[in-house]
Amino acid sequence: MRYNKTNQNTLGFTLIEILLTSALVAVVGTGIFIALDRYQFYRNLDLDARSVSIYLSDAQERSLTQEIDSTGNSPLWGVRLTNTSDSTNYFELITRPNTSGSPTITPVKRVLLRRGVQFLNPTVDQSSYVLFEPLTGIPTNDSALQVTLGLTSNSNATRTITIDLQNGKIKLE
Repeated sequence: MRYNKTNQNTLGFTLIEILLTSALVAVVGTGIFIALDRYQFYRNLDLDARSVSIYLSDAQERSLTQEIDSTGNSPLWGVRLTNTSDSTNYFELITRPNTSGSPTITPVKRVLLRRGVQFLNPTVDQSSYVLFEPLTGIPTNDSALQVTLGLTSNSNATRTITIDLQNGKIKLE
């Protein structure tokens, strides 16, 4: 900062000082933007893991109480986890008739995973089902007792949901 030559009390800024200040503001702003974007991805992972856990608990509760579906039957309730290669990963609340000869799965509500989040288990181009037994709430199969979600940009950032085969307890890690 320089005083003008007439020795008055006015201050002026040189072009270099203005350019340096602008460059500093741009660098700090870019750093803040990158940090906020990274925070948003981690927040999306946490929210999706909690949502999957809530859907599993909801399906388990519906099985325990033998809730009746829209057709008037008491089906098996569960969650289907779908991991596609085109990044349209989703999970959905499902029902399946409680009879041995009818494997028809009926989706009740579908939820897409948020931006930057993917299923690590099940793997790509696979679907996994978690169905709960009526009255006990214990999973009917052991193929999807562990669900893992992760960030597409960071393979070390994961959240795991485990379903205990003995008592049906759902735990988010």
